[in-house]
Amino acid sequence: MSGPASMKRGGPMLWLIVAVAAGLSIPPVMMIVNELTHPVPEINPLFIGGVALLWLLAVWAPAALCIWVPRNVVRVPILLLMLVPYAVWIQHLGEQGFFWSLIRPDMATGEGYFDAQADRDLAAALVACSFYDDPPNCDFPKIDALARAANVNTVGRRDKTFMDLALESGGFPEVVGSLLRAGETAGDARGKAMHYACEQVKPKLARAVLAAGVDPNLREADGTPYMIRAVAMPDGLAAFLDAGADGNAETPDGRTALMEAVGSHQFESVALLLAHGAREDRVAKDGTTLEKLMADVPPDMLKDLPPDVDAFVKRHQPR
Repeated sequence: MSGPASMKRGGPMLWLIVAVAAGLSIPPVMMIVNELTHPVPEINPLFIGGVALLWLLAVWAPAALCIWVPRNVVRVPILLLMLVPYAVWIQHLGEQGFFWSLIRPDMATGEGYFDAQADRDLAAALVACSFYDDPPNCDFPKIDALARAANVNTVGRRDKTFMDLALESGGFPEVVGSLLRAGETAGDARGKAMHYACEQVKPKLARAVLAAGVDPNLREADGTPYMIRAVAMPDGLAAFLDAGADGNAETPDGRTALMEAVGSHQFESVALLLAHGAREDRVAKDGTTLEKLMADVPPDMLKDLPPDVDAFVKRHQPR
């Protein structure tokens, strides 16, 4: 049976396989086009071409087999295999919020997301408050009022919570604070807000979260205190300590905030921890001490330190 004749009698399934293969051929073609139009000096163009060629071969060899072997016992498994990359791409797009962005036009009214009008109004205000806008289109007093009127623990479409919407819009301290003061706890709202503040190094957000009544000794799921995560942002660490965080709290492996501050060369945080009575004699479970950490600090980072930190450094410099 010839190839063209097989195509004519292939039926919808064969045409679907060809269409799927054509879609899978777009990425390698784009790789070649990008290399031709915007070459990257660090990458050998032959490598790009080889990868693209292997990709196309992996796509069209099974498709050719389906053309020459007109049996569903061959075509069905090949079609399912060829659909796997599409499933992966769809999953990645979903994780990146692509499909969520498709319903954003409806968020102007909240329609199709929440049932209660008060919840819809709050969702619409949160989505409109985006850090992509300059200046941000945020009506903070309105959001605060809407948060008090809505049921902030309602979980909407795709399991999104109000805190999710607030953090996706940029995590404005005023907005996150309003939601927490209104009593939002759905989906671990407090942990999400604290994690975002520490991960994105946003001291103002950390202070707003703590001011809303969140426990300064709150820990991540792995048991690490958020206070220790905050050593990378001294202003945020100060907020934790001022709110009553335990300056001697440890990670599950026994490292203290003082150890983390020395290990990351955050000597402003070291000064804060010392001022709040951080102990200097702790030993991590793997035997790490302040002396071992201090040995790895470049000498030029130990210049012009405040007197109390300079004294601390001298106490723990390797003998």
